[in-house]
Amino acid sequence: MLILNNKEMKKIFIIFFCIAIFSCQSQDKNKETIIKFINNIVLNSNYDSSDLEYYLDIDKETLEDKNKKDFFISLMDDNIIDIKQKIDKNELNYIILSNKEAIEKGITSNLIYNDYSKVYYVIVENKIITPIIIKNDKIVSFFYGLTKKENESRPMLLNN
Repeated sequence: MLILNNKEMKKIFIIFFCIAIFSCQSQDKNKETIIKFINNIVLNSNYDSSDLEYYLDIDKETLEDKNKKDFFISLMDDNIIDIKQKIDKNELNYIILSNKEAIEKGITSNLIYNDYSKVYYVIVENKIITPIIIKNDKIVSFFYGLTKKENESRPMLLNN
């Protein structure tokens, strides 16, 4: 049986408290990045494609090769338009939920991913319109893969 004195208990409490605060700040920062992406790119019909680099994790090879970059931007535009239409249809009412928050609200996804702590969802009328995955303060995916199975979907990662 482990017995801790008050000083040891205080240290353990402070460590857990700091971990909890850091985790919440990270989640808030990720949500802020997503909201900025939606407001400055998705809902802005005149966005500059070079602004994508600020929000998205795009590999250098894609940025340096004109054909790859043009294809990439075309693919992004198609998905951005799709998200915009869904948000516009609901009079710009959307929320961002972490995977954990979505589960707590009974909103489920068939997304298959290895680190759900990085997964967020754009929700309109209690339905997921797109998953967004953040890694190192950049969006690495904001739409499902090009193929969906009936009971599972995999994200299309931008930098792979």
